[in-house]
This record gives sequence, structure tokens and C-alpha cells, in this order.
Amino acid sequence: MAKRSRFPVVIGTCLLGAACTSTPTKGMVTITTHIDFRSQPYNGTFEVTEGADILGCSRGSFVDTPTASTIHKEVTCETGGKSGTFTAEFTPQNIPGPGDQNGPWSIVGSTEDFSGLSGGGDFWVVYDEGKSSGVETLTGVIEFSR
Repeated sequence: MAKRSRFPVVIGTCLLGAACTSTPTKGMVTITTHIDFRSQPYNGTFEVTEGADILGCSRGSFVDTPTASTIHKEVTCETGGKSGTFTAEFTPQNIPGPGDQNGPWSIVGSTEDFSGLSGGGDFWVVYDEGKSSGVETLTGVIEFSR
């Protein structure tokens, strides 16, 4: 009795696009945070309002670490298909834009499932009246490369 291989059927199915779908590796992302400024290190939660399918994460928490001239926001994914962290660097500036402070951001580090993540875009923060909290927005393009 001859054995038949199922390998060609799997390859054919993948070539037709069925059962072998992959997630996009590049696209737009918008991350909205709720930050607490009452004690250091500043921290809070975030939600990915655009691009969660590309990032592989929809919610989580973060901690801000100031450096000499910038802030590093270490983001930890808590809901989504990927686990690990990535770090966005930004410098809040008193420049025109949609927020009370605005500026560029970029990915400067990543771990675990976020290894190979790069990207950047625009950052802004809107403070509450007492400046004890705020809502930040990071919007731009991200990409996974391996």
C-alpha cells in the first residue's frame, strides 16, 4: 500500500491564501494613554485605538523614565496576541499642535514578541485642569522587521 503525502495540499492551500493568513508587518498605529502625574515614576494605562492587529496588542500599562533630554515610555502589553515590552522615546515641547505639549516619538527598544519593532510619529499630551493627570496620544507608523 502506497503512502500519500498531504504536504502538497497544505502548500496549495497556503498559495491560495486560505488557512495561512498572516498579520500585516507595517501600518498606522494610534496609542492613547491615561497618565498619572501625582507620583514618580509617572505611569498609567494605554489602549491601541488604531493598529492593534499590526501591533499585536490592544491594552496594557506603561512607566515613564526621564533621561537627560527625553522621556522613555516603557509599554507593557497585557491584552493581545503578543507579549513583551517596547520603549517609545519622546520630548514634550511647547510647540504648536493638538496638545498642551507636542513633539515626535520613536521606538528605541523592544523585547520578546516586540523584537524588531520600529517606527515613530507624532506625540501630544492634554493635561487635566490641575495637571495631576493627562491623556497622551502617540500616532504614526510602526513596522516589524526580522
